[in-house]
Amino acid sequence: MGHIIFEEIDRLDLKDGDWIDIKRQMSYGDKDDLSRAMMRIQVNAAKLRAASSNGALTEDALAEMSDVEVSTGKLELLAINIKSWSFKDQKQEPLPVNRQTVRMLDEDTANLVLAEIARRNPKKKVGGSISTS
Repeated sequence: MGHIIFEEIDRLDLKDGDWIDIKRQMSYGDKDDLSRAMMRIQVNAAKLRAASSNGALTEDALAEMSDVEVSTGKLELLAINIKSWSFKDQKQEPLPVNRQTVRMLDEDTANLVLAEIARRNPKKKVGGSISTS
């Protein structure tokens, strides 16, 4: 098993002759991108400056001025892994793969691709061994 994950592609054949190309395996960087997309923290900068200047920057005050958004990350997971597809737009031009067009997938297709991504990227236990010699 190598230490570097090169971008290899697997083709998923769909009904009606359509296909979707996905990554064979996600890299550490892909998984980090996914984690960051799943959680976003927004802080109200004006409230932060005001609290900082008057010495009222407490943990409670910081919690009040912060919004935490957590998502399941399914859309991001699809956007990271889908590399190309055979789909066409309404003018029969190739439909580009991007976050906006990935959102347009029907639920059955999205779930099929998510299952294939999960099959190719099983959860692994944290840990490992490092040889020091």
